[in-house]
Amino acid sequence: MSVQVRGSAEIVRSSDPQFAELVAKYKPVRLTPLRARLRFNLVRITPASIIYFDTNLPKEKAGIYQKWERKN
Repeated sequence: MSVQVRGSAEIVRSSDPQFAELVAKYKPVRLTPLRARLRFNLVRITPASIIYFDTNLPKEKAGIYQKWERKN
């Protein structure tokens, strides 16, 4: 299985007020919110297209490639 995502990315720095809200929403594993603020920034991705490849999809009567594109 593989996934290719194309789109735009925005860095949400740990000093940004949204950072705490996003950490609370997505709950990093084995990391407290305080430690998250000290250790990293977040990247918010807005996908324009996604290509999904999975050789098990024919078992579900689907093609091995699936493509999604954002409509403008």
